Order: sequence, then C-alpha cells, then structure tokens
Amino acid sequence: MNHKIIYFLIAALAVVAVVYPVAYAQLTNSNSANNPLGCIPLVPCGHLTPATSVCSGTCYVYMSDATFVPETINVTMGSQIIWVNNDSITHTSTSNNNPPTWNSNPIPPGQRFELTITNSSFVVGDSYYYHCEIHTQMLGLVNVVK
Repeated sequence: MNHKIIYFLIAALAVVAVVYPVAYAQLTNSNSANNPLGCIPLVPCGHLTPATSVCSGTCYVYMSDATFVPETINVTMGSQIIWVNNDSITHTSTSNNNPPTWNSNPIPPGQRFELTITNSSFVVGDSYYYHCEIHTQMLGLVNVVK
C-alpha cells in the first residue's frame, strides 16, 4: 500500500514539473509574441543590456559584429532612430510585433535605415523588440518614453 502512495506522489510531481513552467510562462508573459526573451521558472533568462539614457532628436543604433549597439534604446516621441550598418554583412531592422511596426529593406554594409517615432505608429510607455531578419540572433529593444 505504501508503494502505491509513493508512486502516485512521484507521478503527480512529474506532472507538476512539466505543466507548471508552461502555465507560468503563458500567465506571466502576456506580451510573449513580441518578447523574444520570455522566461519560465528554473530556466536562465536572456536579457538585453538596459538603456542608460533617453535619446531625443536623432538616435543612432549601430550594427557591428552581428549585434545592435546599443541593444536597448529609450526614445521620445518625435525622435528619429538611424540604424547604421558598420558590419561587413547585410542586416535588417524588423520589429517583432505582428504586423511589424517597421521592417527595413536589407541594409548593406555602410548603409543606413531611418525611422521616426510618431503617434500614429508608437505608444508612449510601450516597448518594441526588434531583430535582424537575416541573423535572427540579433535582438534589440526600443522603449518609447516621455
């Protein structure tokens, strides 16, 4: 009789161990389609380097060594972001939301892509993850702030 209880407890714990992380991720990551860094318990989370300042006016993001530099940028409404490809390979800048808020054409080495943050496409307080369509490990984040 004691063996049946032990086997039942082991089976119940196994089910919880499988179901809990999935349920937790769905409940706590409401913006999971836009956030490529969603995390579940007991699994190390990825993160982007936080922005250290707010950019208003003209803001630059450089593509170098298959990364966006800076990875995270805080911008104000009306700012213009310019992605400059300083790499030796072609990249893109494409927002993760569906449909994309922006989607550049391929940006060859030495070229740039410009985007103006406007009320018609962006919301103050929202965050917009983006990536390179060619090199999907390249991730960045635009925070629209006051």
